[in-house]
Amino acid sequence: MEVAPVPAEIPELDKRLVGTYKIVVTEEAKQMMRDGLKAIEADARAKGISEAEVQAQVNNLRTQMTAALEATRLMVTPMGTFTIEINGQSRSGTFSVDGNTISFVQAGEPSMNIDPAFTLEFNPDKQTLTGTQDGKQMVFAKV
Repeated sequence: MEVAPVPAEIPELDKRLVGTYKIVVTEEAKQMMRDGLKAIEADARAKGISEAEVQAQVNNLRTQMTAALEATRLMVTPMGTFTIEINGQSRSGTFSVDGNTISFVQAGEPSMNIDPAFTLEFNPDKQTLTGTQDGKQMVFAKV
């Protein structure tokens, strides 16, 4: 039986990049959440759901959405692999480095609300990864 080789560290990798990052809930993300909740509220009211029930549903969704965002993690290894955890699901893949531009590619079939390939800019001084997803800014900060 043949054993797969252990991946070697990427020589040009800035070691400060390696680690675990959490998503930063930006004002843009908060506004998107507020807009989504307003649409849900309007739809529920149009269906004749009582105001108390509408507010209970919206509060529950707000809590779930906030918890999901706060639990999102991106783990970057020195071997050029990563794992991202969103809503209790995790996906892995590989990444490449070109200066401070990090290009991530998920392995297998994409199954989460992120592009199968995405690029983030690493700011070594701030220890952040920043990019866009569906035209919206996303920021990860090292924990």
